[in-house]
Amino acid sequence: MKVLNIFFVLVIAFFISGCTEDEKKEQSAVNYKQITSFNEISENKMTFLFLSKPGCKWCKKLKEDFKSFQYINKYPEYDFVKIETKEPIFRQFTTSGFPVSSFPTLVIMQRNADEFIVVEKIEGYVAKDVLEPILEFNKDLAK
Repeated sequence: MKVLNIFFVLVIAFFISGCTEDEKKEQSAVNYKQITSFNEISENKMTFLFLSKPGCKWCKKLKEDFKSFQYINKYPEYDFVKIETKEPIFRQFTTSGFPVSSFPTLVIMQRNADEFIVVEKIEGYVAKDVLEPILEFNKDLAK
């Protein structure tokens, strides 16, 4: 009986610690730069746009990668902006000559006054071993 009680306490402790770990993950959300128009895109930094759609499993996987690999902290040369399809800026983006045919879509761009130069456009999920060299290669272009 004593062994059963210890087992029961360990099981409860496991579930309680799991709940608090999930809460910690929620609190450590990725801090993307928030924009509501193209005018808010910086001229002195490269901009990394993460175009996402609610319910997209590969978008969710990439969001998890951003948390795990801490791209935003690792690459301060970029402004990381996540735009969901439900946001008004998404419609502005797609009607301004930036077609999006799949999700997630990643765009590395540079702003020069009113001109936006697309440096890289990647459609679909990209693993860390592919994305990090792209970020590393393009990070100094705005200088």
